[in-house]
Amino acid sequence: MRKVSVIGLTLMAKMQTVQAAGFAVKQQSASSMGTAFAADGVGQDDISTLFTNPALLEKVEGSEVAASLVFMSPVLEFKNGSSSTAAGTPYANQSSLKTEQSDIMESKIMPTFYAATRLNQDWHVGLSMNAAWGSASKYASDWVGRYYATETELTGINLGLLTSYQVLPGLTLGGGVQLQRANGLLAQAVDLGSVIYRAQRLAGAAGDPTLVGNRDIIAEFKGQGDSAGFVLGLTYDITSALELGLSYRSPVKHKVEGDMTFAAENVASQLTLTQVASREAQFRSADASLSMSTPAIYVAGLSYRALSQLTVYGNATYTDWDSMEKLEIKYGEGQSTKTLLGWKDSVYAAVGADYAFVAGQKLRAGFAYESEPIEDGLRNPRSPGSDRTVYALGYGYQSMSGYYFDAGFNYYQYKSAPLDLKASAYAENQIRGNLSGEYERNIKLLMLQTGRKF
Repeated sequence: MRKVSVIGLTLMAKMQTVQAAGFAVKQQSASSMGTAFAADGVGQDDISTLFTNPALLEKVEGSEVAASLVFMSPVLEFKNGSSSTAAGTPYANQSSLKTEQSDIMESKIMPTFYAATRLNQDWHVGLSMNAAWGSASKYASDWVGRYYATETELTGINLGLLTSYQVLPGLTLGGGVQLQRANGLLAQAVDLGSVIYRAQRLAGAAGDPTLVGNRDIIAEFKGQGDSAGFVLGLTYDITSALELGLSYRSPVKHKVEGDMTFAAENVASQLTLTQVASREAQFRSADASLSMSTPAIYVAGLSYRALSQLTVYGNATYTDWDSMEKLEIKYGEGQSTKTLLGWKDSVYAAVGADYAFVAGQKLRAGFAYESEPIEDGLRNPRSPGSDRTVYALGYGYQSMSGYYFDAGFNYYQYKSAPLDLKASAYAENQIRGNLSGEYERNIKLLMLQTGRKF
């Protein structure tokens, strides 16, 4: 009997977030967001960039706190969808299946919080709380890809405990611990009608083809887990006008413990589930676990004060996604379910600038391009990403009394993303069947941040 396939990204608290490449979240700093994150790694206006590079704590003159909200308005549309069984035949209810979806992602709000203080001339300490990873989507239960995904809620709450030390004038090292809580929900339908039909045929009977696609159940994985990693960084003043920032964020290895459940959608499906589960352990609800690792992230940033009022930024971020070859959930007594990913490494490259047009006020702008780690042949409804361009605008205000306000706006324009999943790709896909279509996507984000320097 072929196993049910469930994609197993399970990352943190019930807070849905916007994705960067893979399932990373970049929206951590409103001031950097205004430059399309070109200021990540070297930003100096506020402490929110310390999440990327803890060596930036050195910029804090006394103590500082900051908090922000990100407002996300995503558009994710699925078009021209078609599906078939592993044998290439249509499902019995094919004509009633939705081939398009336009409300897959909902508008959401995401908070962040930062605090930092100077201990002495050389040492600083800081704290960050944010969502470092996440993804969310929901499809209708009768869409053509229901056997690959119906619902996903994944977020990763990250608590950073950070410090920095000024080794020499102009050279600062930083580091810290990142504590993460992984939590999420992943669900999809399972075609038990095909399971029964195959069993009938293998037993020598003609079989009832009307069962195919008409005895669906819902397989759902829920889990939670805590783990830890670390972050390192440095800043170096190459000249009085040119600064370099480097950082490394380690992988975080998660073991998420939870439950795999199987539930029927109606009375007929319940009878089928009871029948199949009595013989096949892979369709029985049980304790479950998922082992996975978030990728390592390398960041290099430059800032150049071209004029007394103008600073130009550049950023290159390399994310080591190629460690994400597969996701496997283990449950029950030796049961497991696997999804192949085959992701490749991704690069985010950005340029931006800020301009102090009057005292205490800045305008920001930026442009970025990001490659997606997902291969076309393995793109999945839970992670339908593609290469994208980012357009950014921002505004910053700092008062004489230490209060400040920042706003950043981003528009993400994604390339069209084809979906072409084959039942023949690997064994776990057999029960899912074939699925094809196309995704169109864009995201508008507004980040508002306020803080105070003491």
